[in-house]
Amino acid sequence: MRHIKRIVEITQEFLEIPSAISFEQPFLKYLNKRAKKLGFKTNLHEQYLHIRPKKNEHTKKLFSMHIDRHSLIKNEEGELEYLAFYLKKKSSSRFSFEEIESIEREVVEKINQIDNLKCQLRDNFFIIKEEDNKTLKMERSGRKIFFESVGLRHTHENIKSYSPRSGRIKREYKTCRYDISIKDKKVKFDTTRPLKRGDEIFMLSNDVYFDKKVISGQIDNVISAAVIFYIMEIGEFNQEALFTTKEEIGESYKSIKEFYDSHIFNKENTEQITNLSLVILDTSPYLSLDEKERGFLTLRNGDERGIFDEKLGKKIKQITKEKKIPYHLKPSDTGKTELGTVIKETKGKINGTTIQLPTTNYHTTYETCTKESLKNYYRVIRELSKK
Repeated sequence: MRHIKRIVEITQEFLEIPSAISFEQPFLKYLNKRAKKLGFKTNLHEQYLHIRPKKNEHTKKLFSMHIDRHSLIKNEEGELEYLAFYLKKKSSSRFSFEEIESIEREVVEKINQIDNLKCQLRDNFFIIKEEDNKTLKMERSGRKIFFESVGLRHTHENIKSYSPRSGRIKREYKTCRYDISIKDKKVKFDTTRPLKRGDEIFMLSNDVYFDKKVISGQIDNVISAAVIFYIMEIGEFNQEALFTTKEEIGESYKSIKEFYDSHIFNKENTEQITNLSLVILDTSPYLSLDEKERGFLTLRNGDERGIFDEKLGKKIKQITKEKKIPYHLKPSDTGKTELGTVIKETKGKINGTTIQLPTTNYHTTYETCTKESLKNYYRVIRELSKK
């Protein structure tokens, strides 16, 4: 229990540091300073942080996790807009609803099966705070429902403006309503009081809720960083770690590729000069967590973009078997993951596997995992970091 309590404490500590998508520098600098205090070598880049132990020169694994979080931005028109959509438009990224992650598609499919034109969202979709009276008007448009769900998740939420370089918190606001424009690919929000001049980048303000069964908060994917730092604290992390940015807009693979090109391959980028197995840590969205499978983890043999490292996957499954930890093996032909993108973009030159923490209420400030799953997530990562 003390392990989980401490991981939750670190998660809360980390959530207080701003790390909105593309504006993660305050959090990267914070992690860099913290890792140095724990006696680790660090290499801080604009887009990622790499750490390794000073004493172990023969590391075998690289644990990678993203540290960016969803939030809001004031656009050129002075509107408060959903940050991920704004960045995709600015970078001219392919903005395709076919690219929505599998959980989003499942939500659309489920909602479209409901005949009632008005239906309050329940636990099987996203937990809605009763006092906020968040409701969704059902329409037979997957695109509109997706935009509506984003609006709902971020309405009646406390937000804080911050300096994107220093991380200094400026002012706090609360969103009170939203509007959508499918044509402009935009979800925008009003606040209970006007935004002050100079307030442009925002973080979501939330606390971690922890009881005997569950942990809730904006835990994707700060909770994985908290697990790694806890293992570092107790002196049992003997491998390397990579904290990446921009995962929520599909660009974190660039950080992983840049790291491998700089540290793993020779100058001509034609030959691998050292072995370092890649293990990507993340949360995995579910509509509900079956009580019968309490404590399970999510593993994959691959995704729609590539097949993962079979040998490394077997090693993780062996650990779960030895420790009697249940896992759910997600089908390889469903969904797209960060690792799949890495494999695709490097034509298989970089590969690895994933360990995922099952959660509900995906991409909200009340994303939830069970205490048992978090305990097992920690146990497997801790064991794997020793080998």
